[in-house]
Amino acid sequence: MSQFNAQTQPLIGNHAIEASAGTGKTYAITLLWLRLLIEERIPIEGILVSTFTKAATAELRERLLGTLHEARRVIAQLQAGERITGDVASVVSKALAQDPLRPLDREILAWESAFDLAHISTLHGFCESLIRRHSMELGSDPDLELEADCEHLLTPLVNDFLYRLHATAPLSVKESHDISKVLVKELGLDEQAIFSPSYPSAMESPEELAEEVLALIPKAEQSVINNSKVTRNNKASNLNKLQSFSAHNPIDFTKGAKQLITALNMDVPDFIPLHQKVVDALATEKSQAIEALIPLVRENLAREKERQRMRTFDDLLLTVRNALRNPLQHELIRRAVRERFKAVIIDECQDSDGVQIEVFTQLVLNNSEDIKRSFMVIGDP
Repeated sequence: MSQFNAQTQPLIGNHAIEASAGTGKTYAITLLWLRLLIEERIPIEGILVSTFTKAATAELRERLLGTLHEARRVIAQLQAGERITGDVASVVSKALAQDPLRPLDREILAWESAFDLAHISTLHGFCESLIRRHSMELGSDPDLELEADCEHLLTPLVNDFLYRLHATAPLSVKESHDISKVLVKELGLDEQAIFSPSYPSAMESPEELAEEVLALIPKAEQSVINNSKVTRNNKASNLNKLQSFSAHNPIDFTKGAKQLITALNMDVPDFIPLHQKVVDALATEKSQAIEALIPLVRENLAREKERQRMRTFDDLLLTVRNALRNPLQHELIRRAVRERFKAVIIDECQDSDGVQIEVFTQLVLNNSEDIKRSFMVIGDP
């Protein structure tokens, strides 16, 4: 990436631009957008501006419209013979110097009137509009209910997994529900984990870790008793934790071990190196739980969404990404988007994940033959 000056930044081609928050980034984006309209004469509906949140989108929309108002005021002031300075004045003056007879004031008035046609959206919003516009090519129902997540669908699937896992010793409804919430929320079981899983390398097993921790229990009890800096009540509490500590269940054991070691590591120095082992074991258990659940969830989640006629924000991206990976759909979608948008500006690109990056690079990244197209990504250094 290279830092940029919005006045001199090349517009055509692929450009990665560094701009930190607080450096006038939004202002720079509005100036680039204005230059695309004035210098490259791209229609207002032919420029896509995408950012990360709805709040940022709303602010950007307001700022872009304000830039058009300012440009028209600049023209009126220039026509009145006034000396005007500033970035917008510079863009306008340059265009009029190159073509004194250009009716730029009427063009800007037309852009203001057609501003509702300007495409300013989040990445998810862009994918949603793409699905609605090209539902036939994408093979996707455009009228599905959009929901933020599918946790309410995942929990029953996890419950089903637990019932199978504990068939010989069934869990109570409350136990099953409690563990399901842990797996869905605390273990990070989400659609990204389901469709793009990754697992850490194998750590020390919970059984091996249990032996290490349990072997220290007698020494820990004696250390607690001998510690003169701990109050009697705290000693009693710590001894109670040691005596009630159990390793009958690996998940319960590892969580209990973390709590125990955190409470006692000042009393028992030997517990300190075990702390990271416990943290690693928790990460291993998380990945193992998710790995076991993924085939079941992957098989049933899409079916359940279809039955309830709903999709999530992740589905918007995955629908477009999967279509772009299909040779029969790829060129149809790519050509349609590129015919519609001659310029694309993506803000906050550092917040984009792998799926979002794949979608946009496949759709709008220019090649050597694209001599009149613009693709700019803007992000933190």
